[in-house]
Amino acid sequence: MESTRLLWSKGSCAIPWLALAGVLAVAAFINRIVDVDSLWLDAEALVPSGALENRGDLVSVSKHLFVRLAWGIPAMGFALVAIAALAIAAQVFWSCVKDLPARERLHTIALSAGLLLLVLALAIVGGDWVLSEPTVTSSLRKATMHKTAATHAVEVDTFFDYVACAIFGFLVSAASAILVSPRHSALSAANLGRRIGQLRMLLYVGATALVLRAIEMYSLYRWPGAWLQQDMAALVDSIALALSTAHGAFFSAVLLSLYVPTAFVLRARARWLANHVVHGNAEERNAWLIKVGLGFSPFQELAGVLVTVTPLIAGGSVTKLIELLNG
Repeated sequence: MESTRLLWSKGSCAIPWLALAGVLAVAAFINRIVDVDSLWLDAEALVPSGALENRGDLVSVSKHLFVRLAWGIPAMGFALVAIAALAIAAQVFWSCVKDLPARERLHTIALSAGLLLLVLALAIVGGDWVLSEPTVTSSLRKATMHKTAATHAVEVDTFFDYVACAIFGFLVSAASAILVSPRHSALSAANLGRRIGQLRMLLYVGATALVLRAIEMYSLYRWPGAWLQQDMAALVDSIALALSTAHGAFFSAVLLSLYVPTAFVLRARARWLANHVVHGNAEERNAWLIKVGLGFSPFQELAGVLVTVTPLIAGGSVTKLIELLNG
């Protein structure tokens, strides 16, 4: 009886937010230990005199052309997918709360808005506490990109930081709203199946957006290498690869935090429904769950969870392949 009460309590809606808070706390703790801000670099000494001028030779032009396109394509893709992710999350949120009683709906919207603003405030004021940028990369950009028109790309990337945090907030708000369930007596297989589908949709659109974000970050971090000698440029690429992998791991952890707890609660509710609809043995209840589209097999869950690591893959393996293909 106690487990049933917990399963249907309004407090279950806080699970995705608590999971996100846990991820942020762990990331902040590790970030403090790593202390990348202390790694100072005299980047000005690395840039040869006149290197920022356009020499007009084929090697120089092709190198700069590639780094600009390598950043521009994922930047444009992230911007477009981010719009879609925010729109889908907002639509899922509203579809889950619109049928609530007016008072409860207002409270849910107000609480979600407050938590969303808190996430955005954290991004603006304390983003460096969670995942700070090394002084090394800032110095490299100041010595190169900030002295050219490419500095606008840095401004866009900073704006993307806030967009990514907004995506986190919207996705977690939507996942929380999915757990705003009707009375268990009014729960139906169709209603539960729709919410499971909505959760998967959040997972896939979020993973797509954050994959593009990880690739965009890698391309921006490696951009200063276009002005450096080949051996120094290779080191800049290594720094970019390490940082994009770190951000990809963080993005994956955020997706895991909103998907896994929510999926387990929905699975528990599906089993509760099966126990009250089918008065038979466990095999008959599992058959009914599969028949109505609520069958959660371990492999299906694993496939869904694996999608959450795609930002980590994009930050590491995919970008390493890009590096190798471009010598």
